[in-house]
Amino acid sequence: MTICGSVAGFSASEITTFTSPDSSFAGFSAFTESVDSTLYLSVYQISSPDVVEELLALLREGKKVSIIVDKSPAGGFPDNEKAILSILQVNGAEVFLAGNEYRFYHGKYAVADNETLFITTENLGPTGFPTPGVRGNRGWGVVIEGPEISEYFARLFFTDRAHSHPFEADEFDIEISSDSNVFTPVFELASFEGRFDVTSVVAPDNAIPRILSLLNSANQSIYIEQFYIYKYWGKPKTGSVEENPNLFLEAAINAARRGVTVRILMDSTWYNIEKDDRKSNYNTASYVNDVARREGLDLEARLVDKARLDVEKIHTKGVVVDERLVLISSVNWNENSPTNNREVGVIIEGKPAEYFADVFLYDWGANVDRADTGGGNKLFFIVFTGAVIAVFIVRRRR
Repeated sequence: MTICGSVAGFSASEITTFTSPDSSFAGFSAFTESVDSTLYLSVYQISSPDVVEELLALLREGKKVSIIVDKSPAGGFPDNEKAILSILQVNGAEVFLAGNEYRFYHGKYAVADNETLFITTENLGPTGFPTPGVRGNRGWGVVIEGPEISEYFARLFFTDRAHSHPFEADEFDIEISSDSNVFTPVFELASFEGRFDVTSVVAPDNAIPRILSLLNSANQSIYIEQFYIYKYWGKPKTGSVEENPNLFLEAAINAARRGVTVRILMDSTWYNIEKDDRKSNYNTASYVNDVARREGLDLEARLVDKARLDVEKIHTKGVVVDERLVLISSVNWNENSPTNNREVGVIIEGKPAEYFADVFLYDWGANVDRADTGGGNKLFFIVFTGAVIAVFIVRRRR
């Protein structure tokens, strides 16, 4: 496989796929269970008490945990995250705040022992990684067994850590509770063995050319599932599709012009569908569907029916091409994300892409024809019929 004019360069022997809220926590647990000695974790935010328990278990076993988080996430640094980072640091974790190189330190990945890579579209919060049977966001993720790509992301981690600053623990006495809304999982973990080509996607380094190359490679279908897609880049009031095109969106539309079936699914949370916001998902969907009608294209954009899907929101940043290539990343489809943020992702070729095609079609509302929605060997599938409540008390004594 060739992406962006060069051989992908990485291969994997085993890939485990998962979705949020169905099986993301099981995916993270399976990943942490694989840790023998070291875990490097890079994430925008960490606020899940259940994820913290997994990390504390590693620390109690004498394993090394090193973490980088964004120093100033949108909306400010919440007290509960400070509490979580403090308890992790007090128990032996190395905790760093990202430096000033990027607008946001927005990637979501981890490396275990330079052998196993964890990549997800979700932050490590209660909605991204809810316990089984609890409602959360729709997100995608993978665990990749492959020393070469794991070492690549480990080097990226240490490059960014060199510009980071040590976190200073503080005193907290805070109760953090996860959501208790009941959810019935559909997509379990799936394990795929063989040889899979994997391409790294890193912003601001190469995200734009590699995502464009992926979209331009489509011959039959493109399925896009995104938290939001700006109708155009540039300034909201003065920009336009003609002068400041969204390069990713226009590449998808151009694919439809050459005969590719293109489906675009976006979040429908109120702040993403305001009609007076020229860049909202509502206006993006209207623009796409207008182009499809005028030009007679096999192209459609939809806002997700959250009530039917029973999720908090669509938070995925994923693309499936020809049901054989899948992009799983932290890259939002605005201009800042691929040009000014630290973002990470992977493009995987092979059977794992079918798993995410099934997830997309389920979310879209189409019937999934494949008999096994898991897409591979079934590892975990737990349904809780009652409410699940997780409470985590963080106390720091000087």
